[in-house]
Amino acid sequence: MAPSDAATQIEALVSVSPKNSLGAENQDVSTTLNYLKHPGPKGLPPIDSGIPESERRYARRDNITEVHRVVIKDIRGREKDFTWDVQGFQYLQHKIEGVTDWTDRKQIHEIIQPATEKLVKKITGASKTVVYLDRNRYKPNVEGESMSTMQSPSHGVHTDVTRVSCRFLLKNVIPDDKEVERLLTRRFMVVNVWRPVKQILRDPLGVCDWKSVDPNNDIHGDRRVTSEGIMELGLPTFSEKHEWYYLSGQRPDEPLLFKQLDSNPDNNITLIHSAFVDPKYANFPARESFEMKIFAFFDEE
Repeated sequence: MAPSDAATQIEALVSVSPKNSLGAENQDVSTTLNYLKHPGPKGLPPIDSGIPESERRYARRDNITEVHRVVIKDIRGREKDFTWDVQGFQYLQHKIEGVTDWTDRKQIHEIIQPATEKLVKKITGASKTVVYLDRNRYKPNVEGESMSTMQSPSHGVHTDVTRVSCRFLLKNVIPDDKEVERLLTRRFMVVNVWRPVKQILRDPLGVCDWKSVDPNNDIHGDRRVTSEGIMELGLPTFSEKHEWYYLSGQRPDEPLLFKQLDSNPDNNITLIHSAFVDPKYANFPARESFEMKIFAFFDEE
């Protein structure tokens, strides 16, 4: 099935619950986000792991962010207005049965991953999927809303991956170099499936409407060079045009799918996203969420 044919598969999965079980129909949030300071015309210099630590420029990327106040709008009850192909993200209604521990590798491999890959195929029309990363987040950030650890919410505005990283990421999970090269000749997307483990109150995930982003001016590559390859994500600079959204009281059966890359240059969505602080819930227990990042490959049309 081609990507365009998959649109009709989404309708039955769209969450249309008008309330979030928190007793309110709309909860827009005035908060702050951590954006990249504009790095200038040369951009961010890459970090090369092959040179001594003392010589790495911006080795820790210190003092490269700035705080901006934004309003993140609640889309509860109007999820159908936001679509995968237009805004770059989609909230769905989809439950995974039988999981008792989202950190258990056996349950991730045998239950969560197959269900998530099946969902991605249904939504995108992909014929093959390859998971390259999964992550549980269940710890608070030690320094409030500053940078995250692997298990805490990421409070820096970013995108997950750029095109130059694809070969490196695939080689980490596919040992056959020829198979990697063959897959990269096909049309593909990179998809993030982000799901609450428990209802989200503290540190929800905000997403930026792709239509409000100027990728050529707003997104800057943050590149790491290693002996195994190149890993690069995107760090956006602030724009007054950016429009931010979230789903209040997001539940475990309301996963968020968002696009991080498309090999088709005519549909180059790489969705900007970030955790944010909702002051009403800043002192609540740490957020528990699970994300799975997936390559979705398509048959030749």
